[in-house]
Amino acid sequence: MSIINLTVPSFPYFITAGSALYRPGDLHRSRSSIGVFDLIFVEYGELYITENNRPYTLSVGDYLILSPTGKHFSEKPVKEETLYHWLHFGHDGEYIISEEVISLTKKSASLYVPSKSIISIPANNHLTSQQQQTFLHLHKELSSLLFDNYKHSFTPISQQPYSAIVTQQLMLQLLDMLQLHEKTRRKTRLAKSVMEYLRKNYTQNISLEMLSELFHFHPAHIIRTFKEEYGITPIEALNTIRFHSAAQLLTESDKTILEIAEQTGFTCASYFSRVFKEKSGMTPRDYRVKRQSNYPNSAEASQREE
Repeated sequence: MSIINLTVPSFPYFITAGSALYRPGDLHRSRSSIGVFDLIFVEYGELYITENNRPYTLSVGDYLILSPTGKHFSEKPVKEETLYHWLHFGHDGEYIISEEVISLTKKSASLYVPSKSIISIPANNHLTSQQQQTFLHLHKELSSLLFDNYKHSFTPISQQPYSAIVTQQLMLQLLDMLQLHEKTRRKTRLAKSVMEYLRKNYTQNISLEMLSELFHFHPAHIIRTFKEEYGITPIEALNTIRFHSAAQLLTESDKTILEIAEQTGFTCASYFSRVFKEKSGMTPRDYRVKRQSNYPNSAEASQREE
């Protein structure tokens, strides 16, 4: 996931917003170095956009922020009626697009100069149902400030009679909803730390209680945080890691099924067989027999099974 890390102040500022309805066969036009961030949110349908050779498929509830200096175009025309909303915002400060959140602890040398901090926003993400409603509400507010329903035309923001502060408040509310807050960052770090531990130590006896003692969080919090990040529980992830390791050993080694079960962290052979069958649709022995044709050296092992 690409993260847009914006140094503040100065803060991002609103430029303009609108909506577009595409019918089957329509394409998002190709543009390069537009000089502003272009936020696209799909309300319904599906939109295909490639930026800097990286393709994105945006479905209902997905958003994508295109960079000021990138090149983007439609990879292919839409297949169904698609409504998306766009918003342009600028940023006069520094920004870095990376694959991770960038931390910044840069205090001011003076009480009269603000300290620097970072706003980190995923460049591409899916919004929850509640976030989608909030986005549509804020976007509608911003668009209505620009669009003259009587004249059916847009008026430049510099010529609007209302306070520019109002538009900036609305836009910052929207970005605040999208950004990775510190609480979210901590939860993400915890989930990734647990996953890294599982990958490195899957051969050991691991339980939720042990993870709780190791990471100093209640087991329920670890489960909830891990599931939010990966969609499965730590134990489900652990069994998946063990399964893939066991599948490789069944295919490429002459170890018995009991030896493989123990080597991959399954202390109980029956539990190993049950988990393996749930994930592959067959028993470890049947899996090995099926793979023999591709790896002849495993034929001898099938005769040593216990």
